[in-house]
Amino acid sequence: MAAGVLKEAIARKISVPGDVSVAGFDDSPIASMLSPALTTIRRPLVEMARNATERLMTMIGRGAVERYADIEAELTLVERESTGPVRPD
Repeated sequence: MAAGVLKEAIARKISVPGDVSVAGFDDSPIASMLSPALTTIRRPLVEMARNATERLMTMIGRGAVERYADIEAELTLVERESTGPVRPD
């Protein structure tokens, strides 16, 4: 979605990050290849998949579905070129 916003901003001659800042979510590989490179939030996908797999294997081994406590994943802000400083009004 954020890549689409960047594309449309360029088409409308809107400066990123001069006129508007754009940030994405998930830090897909394309985020760093865009121009300007996209500021984004990175999730620990490998860790999340590992936790889900371990829980699933435990449930299969026990033959029962269990309610687990939620696990909080640490998100990381990856600052790149698509966001600028906050400007006072």
